[in-house]
Amino acid sequence: MDTIPVASFLAGSLLSLLLPTLLLISILAWYHIEARRVPGPPQRGSRSLDATEATPASSSPTSTGRQPGQPGVDRPPGPSGESTPSGA
Repeated sequence: MDTIPVASFLAGSLLSLLLPTLLLISILAWYHIEARRVPGPPQRGSRSLDATEATPASSSPTSTGRQPGQPGVDRPPGPSGESTPSGA
């Protein structure tokens, strides 16, 4: 009896069992390592927000005391060098 066909059958059957198993183990190990890197949700009550953090930045006044987007405040000059009106 020739042992080559038996050996190739055994090698093929072992590879078909071991490769998917090793792939699953490596994916699970990678997932476990990456899951430890992601920070968890913030703890409730660990820090209270003060008034500056509670208001959104778009509604807070700028250093000049004016709201962003007021006419002539934050607008770049138009093609003729004049400030564009707020409705344009």
